[in-house]
Amino acid sequence: MISLYEDHVKKLERKRTMLSEQAKHMLNIDTSFEDSVGTIFDFISNPYSLWANGDFENKRLVLKLAFAQQVTFDRETGFGTAQYSLPFKVMKDLSNGNSAMVEPSGVEPLTS
Repeated sequence: MISLYEDHVKKLERKRTMLSEQAKHMLNIDTSFEDSVGTIFDFISNPYSLWANGDFENKRLVLKLAFAQQVTFDRETGFGTAQYSLPFKVMKDLSNGNSAMVEPSGVEPLTS
């Protein structure tokens, strides 16, 4: 019984060492301003491309930038309707022509 516990402790120690090495590499991620802004502009220009060609972190970023809240899921009904983030709401309103712009003639009555 003691040897089983010792083997289990050794496995846990190896796993802890491996995870701490992985954590050290995670701290070396480049988060410079230029790279971050470039990623955001890539997302705005073509969100699907970032989703389809990106890694797991890029896919998480797409979800965070595209939706205002976490997408809901129910076992019986499936996925719920998601709330879009502000950039997508603005683009939707612009494409539908739902802008609240002043008419070309203006708001003042004509004086002539």
